[in-house]
Amino acid sequence: MYAKFLRYASFMLAAIVMVALPACSTKKNNAATRQYQAFITRYNIYYNGDTHYKETLADMESKYEDDYSRRVYMHPVEAKEDNTAPQPSGDFNRSIEKAQKAIQLRSIKKKPKVKGSRNTPKNKEWLKREEYNPFLHNAWMMMGRSQYFNGDFLGAASTFFYISKHFTWLPATVTEAKLLQALCYISMGWQYEAEIIITRIKKDELTSNKLRRLYNYVYANFYIHADNYADAEPFLLEAIKGASGAQKTRLNFLLGQVYQHLDRPAEAYKAYAAAGSSSSAPYRTKFNARIKQSEVFQGADIEPEVKALRRMTRYDRNKEYLDQVYYAIGNLSLSRRDTARAIENYELANEKSTRNGIDKAVNQVRLGELYFLQGNYEKAQPNYSEAVPLLPESFPDYTNIKRRSDVLDELAVYSQNVNLQDSLLRLADMPEEERNKVIDKIIEELKKKEKEEGEEARRQEYLANEAANDNKLQDNSTQSFMINSDNSWYFYNTATKNAGRTEFQKRWGSRKLEDNWRRRNKVSFAFTEDDDSPYEQEDVSDDVSLSEGTSHSASGRGADDPHSPEYYLRQIPLSDVQKVTANDVIQDGLYNSGLILKDKMEDYPAAHKMWDRLLTRYPDNVYRLDVY
Repeated sequence: MYAKFLRYASFMLAAIVMVALPACSTKKNNAATRQYQAFITRYNIYYNGDTHYKETLADMESKYEDDYSRRVYMHPVEAKEDNTAPQPSGDFNRSIEKAQKAIQLRSIKKKPKVKGSRNTPKNKEWLKREEYNPFLHNAWMMMGRSQYFNGDFLGAASTFFYISKHFTWLPATVTEAKLLQALCYISMGWQYEAEIIITRIKKDELTSNKLRRLYNYVYANFYIHADNYADAEPFLLEAIKGASGAQKTRLNFLLGQVYQHLDRPAEAYKAYAAAGSSSSAPYRTKFNARIKQSEVFQGADIEPEVKALRRMTRYDRNKEYLDQVYYAIGNLSLSRRDTARAIENYELANEKSTRNGIDKAVNQVRLGELYFLQGNYEKAQPNYSEAVPLLPESFPDYTNIKRRSDVLDELAVYSQNVNLQDSLLRLADMPEEERNKVIDKIIEELKKKEKEEGEEARRQEYLANEAANDNKLQDNSTQSFMINSDNSWYFYNTATKNAGRTEFQKRWGSRKLEDNWRRRNKVSFAFTEDDDSPYEQEDVSDDVSLSEGTSHSASGRGADDPHSPEYYLRQIPLSDVQKVTANDVIQDGLYNSGLILKDKMEDYPAAHKMWDRLLTRYPDNVYRLDVY
C-alpha cells in the first residue's frame, strides 16, 4: 500500500513539473508565465534589492551630519554634487545589481496571443506594450532611485526618462518617474529642464498620497534651489507633513532657515524649535537648532534666553561647542543693538573655539563686520583674514567677504599707523608721571599675557606628548601644513598662504616687505605684496632718532626690551621734529584710507568720514586739493 502511494505521488510531482516548466520561460507569454515571472521577480530578486535599498537609505538619512552654518540640504544625497560639503555614506550598488538582474532574467518581451481580432482598441493597446512582466516596472524604479541616491543623477534621470516612455499603460508609475527625473535635474542644477517637466504635471495625475508627497517635495526643492523662498514655503510645509524621522527634523530646520531668509523671525523660531524637539534628533542637531533660535529671537527680554545659554556652558558635553554658545549670546545682544556686549561675546567665542572650523569662521565674519562698520579696520582685518581660508567658496556672500578681506590687508596698515601715532602723541602730551604709569600698565599686561601664553604652551606640549605616547600624533611637519591638503607647493596654495600670512600678522603685526622688517623703532609699517601699489606710503627715514629730546636714556639693553620703560619711551615723539613726522604719518594714513575705501570698497560714507577727519584736524594738509 505504501509503495503504491509513493508511485502515485511521484507521478503527480512529475505532472506538476511538466506543467510548471513551460511557465518558467520568458519566451512564452500567457497568464501563467506572467504570474510566475512576476512572483519570482518580486520575492526572489526584487525583495533582496529593496531591503538593501531601504536599509542603506535610512542609514544615510540618520547618520549624515549636516553643515548648519549654511542652508541645509533637503536630502543628504544633494551633497554629492558639492565637493566642499560633507559627503553622505551609503552604497546602493547591490540594489542596482538586483534590479539589473531582474530586468535581464525576468523581462517578457514576446507578444501574447489575443482572443478575437487584433485590431480592437483594447487588443491594440495590449499588444503595444513593450513589457509583459506585471511587476518589472518596480525593478526599473528601484534601479533609478538607487542610481539617484548613489549620486549618479544623470544616469538616474536617463532611467526615469526610459520608464516614462516605455510604461505608458501605468500612469501613476509614469508620473512618479517624471517627478523623480525632475528631482535629478534639480540636483544637477538643471533648473530649466526640471521646470519643463514639473509644470506639465497636472493635479489630477496625483492619484495617491505617495505621489502628492513627492510632488510637494520636488516643488519645494525646485524653488529652494532657485532661492525663491516665498514660493517654496507652502510646498515645504506639505513635504514636512509627509516626512518622518531624520528627514522630518532636517526639513524643519530648513523651514526655519527659509523663514529666516523671508525675515519672519517668529515663525523661524518655531521651526527651529520643532527641529530641536524631535525625539529622533541627535544632540548636535538640537544644539544647533537652539543656537539658530538665538538669531531670530524676538521676545521683549533677552535675559532668560541668555541665562539658558549660559547654563549650557556648565555641561561637559558642550565644551567643544562653547564658541557657538557665546556666538548665540552675541546674536541676542546684537538683536537689541547692544553692539558692545555683542562684540564682547563674539570675542569670547573666538577665544573658546577649539576646532578652528567653519563655526569659528562664521563668528569671525560677524565680529569682523561689526569692527568694519565701526571703522576699526585694525581689528576687523585679522578676523576676516583668519576666516576666509576656512570658508568654502559656496558660503553665502563669499565673494564680497573675500574682497573685503583682501582690501583690509592693505587698509589695516594705514589704520594701524594712524592709531599708533595718535596714541604716541597723546602720551607725549601727558605729564611725565602719568605717562610712566601708562607704560607700567602696558608692561604689566604684557607680562600677564606672556605668562598665560607660556602656561598654554606647556599645556599643549603636555597634550602633544600624551598623544604621541598613544601613537596618535602625526609627524610635526605634516601637522604644521595639514591645511595644504592638495600637496602643492606652499606658495601655490592660496588657503595655506593666507593662513601663513594671518599667523605672521598675529605674531609680528602688519609689516612692510623690506629689509630689516623686524625693527620695531620705525614710525610706520606696511605689509604689501606689491611695492608699486598707489596706496603704499612712503618710507619714513630712521635718521631722526626716536629717543631725541627724551629725558630718559634709550641706550643699553632696555631700549630693545619690551619689558623695560625705555623701550616705549624711545618710541614717543617728544621733540618737535618727531611730532611733525608723527602728524605726517597720520595725514598720509587718513588720506590713503579714504582712497582705499572709495576706490576699492566703494564705501563712500566711510571715505567721506575719513577725509572729513583729515580736513578738520589738518586743514592745510598737502592732500586737500585731491580730497576736495
